[in-house]
Formats: sequence, C-alpha cells, structure tokens
Amino acid sequence: MCDRLCLQVEIYMEKIRDLLDGKKDNLQVKEDKLQGIFVAGVTEKYVQSEKEMLQILQTGVANRAVGQTCILYPTFAPTFSILQSLLFST
Repeated sequence: MCDRLCLQVEIYMEKIRDLLDGKKDNLQVKEDKLQGIFVAGVTEKYVQSEKEMLQILQTGVANRAVGQTCILYPTFAPTFSILQSLLFST
C-alpha cells in the first residue's frame, strides 16, 4: 500500500499562502540539512486514493486569490499555485 503526502501553496503578492488552511497566509521558505528546502508551517495531508488527491486539488483551487489580480493586470495574473505530492511505500 502507498500513501501520498500532499500540500498546496500559492505565491501571491510576494507572500506564500497555504491553500489547504486559509488562516496561514504568510509562510516562510526554510532550509535544513535533513529536510532540504521546505515551507515552514504548511498544512500536509496524507491521501490514499485518487479521489482524496482530487479533493485536495479542488480545495486548493477554490482557495486561490485571483480577484484583485485580474483587475490590476487584465492580461497577466501573477499568482502561482504549487501542489507537492510525495509518495511513501508502506
């Protein structure tokens, strides 16, 4: 059986937002010898099926900030969403 660890963040207005927990809106990128480069404090969810993975993706997409960007930059929306998925074999 395999588990996936998923997280989803957005880079918007030079801030990193947790798309799985809207209360976390100014996360920091850190570097550690053991973990490498990571986003500190980000919500991580374990999923075991494609359906759960799709739910994670849909939650993140629904929480993206796109409103004001479209008004300020009608041809370019400077917002980036990152979905990270790590596979663990058990």
